Amino acid sequence: LEARGLSKACAKRIFQTPALWLCRAEAERVAKFHVADLRGRYAYDRLTLLELRAVFVSLPAFSDEAKASWKQGLEDKLRQFETGDLPPAKVRPPCFSEEGPFDPDADDAVMAPAAREVG
Repeated sequence: LEARGLSKACAKRIFQTPALWLCRAEAERVAKFHVADLRGRYAYDRLTLLELRAVFVSLPAFSDEAKASWKQGLEDKLRQFETGDLPPAKVRPPCFSEEGPFDPDADDAVMAPAAREVG
């Protein structure tokens, strides 16, 4: 990740936070994950507002009720963060404030959700 322009701190955050891996995973593969993996390994409880947005728009539309409920919980937390007065560390990780290959302020995921369909 560092070779692609991310700071060491940002690369470490991404590597140590499996929920962020969902942003780059294929929708078809994510749709096949067991709900226990989504709730455990890919838990979103430690994500910031910016990260919640990124994960939410990356997820497929789940047909399984338990998986859809997990995704709804993520969206509920996202909406809660949007309406709350958050400290800067809960808006985005400090490592994402550094220079990098993307603009974290350009994310408007909540305004225009783009849940991917699994074909």
